[in-house]
Amino acid sequence: MLPVLSPASTGFLNFRYYDNLGAIENKGIELDLNYAIIQNSNKGILWTVRANGIHNEDRIISTSAYLDSFNKSNDAMSVDQTRPQPRFVGGQSLSGIWAVRSMGIDPATGQEKFIKADGSQTFAWDATDKVLAGDLSPTWQGSFGTSVTVKNISAGIYFNYQVGGSYYNQTLADRLENADINYNVDQRATANRWQRPGDVATYKALSVNGMLTSPTYATTRFVEKSDLLNCSAISLDYSLPQNIAGMIKAKAAKIGFMANNAFQSGGINAEKGIYYPVNRTYTFSITTNF
Repeated sequence: MLPVLSPASTGFLNFRYYDNLGAIENKGIELDLNYAIIQNSNKGILWTVRANGIHNEDRIISTSAYLDSFNKSNDAMSVDQTRPQPRFVGGQSLSGIWAVRSMGIDPATGQEKFIKADGSQTFAWDATDKVLAGDLSPTWQGSFGTSVTVKNISAGIYFNYQVGGSYYNQTLADRLENADINYNVDQRATANRWQRPGDVATYKALSVNGMLTSPTYATTRFVEKSDLLNCSAISLDYSLPQNIAGMIKAKAAKIGFMANNAFQSGGINAEKGIYYPVNRTYTFSITTNF
């Protein structure tokens, strides 16, 4: 279902309601594995591994005249084209990233060169040349880890991951190429910028006020892979022997250490905005049972 504005003829100006304007197909698979590699209760040894994964697909199988009109309106220059706008196309994903294909920064002029829908090259950005440049939804996501217990010592390490997805790095557009350098800019603002004819650069020339060069519109140049491996937790626990725990009149006592988000590989170097930042925490604990 999508939001629809009621026509003015109804008397309800700017009234928004939701309506079924197409059809989608959802399919996926979920896997979960939990296995004990070693399980020896006599020696107090237990080693287990666990892994899971989810693959999910949302595909548009039919559209409507309203969606066709919606797609066309989202290609208008009156809409913010500095960021990818949603497009609903039969056979494609709901979370697709639509942008114009880029050949990079032209060394001679410092302008971005694009590939049109017919395959020709141009310096003029045109919304009708947008292609499906990636998908926000990863192909697979899930977690895996292992834990080991040897008598009164236990340890574990756990990861979460995602592969096959893409991300539009809006930070590069907003805080680097379209930024006013008198205000908030990305720390990469002076890195690998085009300065003079012949420069092989990744980014356009530095603009003093954000208006000296043409704005950077939605481009495949800023579509990045969002493959990610994050160590979500590392734990280590030691259960004190009963004679030591008894010294404080406890039935059981345990010393523990936990590290959350210990390290990460991959992902996107982008501004978090209003989203909660990834925080790395270390926790020491003493647990007793009287």
